[in-house]
Amino acid sequence: MNKNKVLYRKLHRNELEALESEFVKFLVVQGIEASEWEKLKIVAPEKAEALVIVFSNMVFTDILNRIKCLQKLGKNRLELINTELPEWQMIAIAWNDSQIPDFSSLETWMNRDDVVIHTGKKKIERPVDQELFLYLENNYTPSDGVLYASISGYLST
Repeated sequence: MNKNKVLYRKLHRNELEALESEFVKFLVVQGIEASEWEKLKIVAPEKAEALVIVFSNMVFTDILNRIKCLQKLGKNRLELINTELPEWQMIAIAWNDSQIPDFSSLETWMNRDDVVIHTGKKKIERPVDQELFLYLENNYTPSDGVLYASISGYLST
């Protein structure tokens, strides 16, 4: 595998800045100090770019390897996905009210007339890391799975 190949995407400037301390540690492991990095960006921008790509790949791989659940909360919709099984489990909840519900009182909230719940499974056709990355790029966020477990448990009763 070519280490300089972009696996997901190159980190945006603001993302790289937010990860500055991790990037500095990465550069140190590569044997590059701050002054050398500044010089490298000018005299060998392709090498600097390759290092950013390698770092980006490492960051995204680490994030993707830790994802167990995803969620996407919209104005009138919540989507929860458990990604731990070969077939991902999904719960989609829609409501008419524009106010985001209090998910801590599930029993009261889930029994409202305007709440529609769909559940389903998704068979993953591509490598899991690529599938997860596509969801992240489509505004899903990693979650701890607590809300998924609560709603899934409520629906099974």
